[in-house]
Amino acid sequence: MLEQKQEFLERQLEEAQRREKELSAEVKNQKRDHFNSVKDMQGKLEQQIKDLQRKAEEQSEQLFEWESRYQDLETRFDQATSKYEESEAQKGKDITKLRDTLADTQRNYDVLKKKYTEEVEQLKASS
Repeated sequence: MLEQKQEFLERQLEEAQRREKELSAEVKNQKRDHFNSVKDMQGKLEQQIKDLQRKAEEQSEQLFEWESRYQDLETRFDQATSKYEESEAQKGKDITKLRDTLADTQRNYDVLKKKYTEEVEQLKASS
């Protein structure tokens, strides 16, 4: 009976050792698979980072171009506004000057008309 127990224990030991080798191989395979999976994931993430950095750089360059164009447009708008305001101010001065000239011309006309009328009446009275 002791021999049977010994044989039983030896078979269990052999079975446990065989099972340990299988489990060890399985763990080793799982580690390798996990390592490969992590390595693939790392490669994909690194590529995503590169793509995102490239896109960020492109957008930064585009933003710089847009800001530059905006500043150019703003400068041109300010210049056009200033030119328009100067033109409007000059137009106002010209209108005032023309009104003054018209008023002077009207006064001169009225004076000359009065003189003419007086001279015509003097000529009629003397004839």
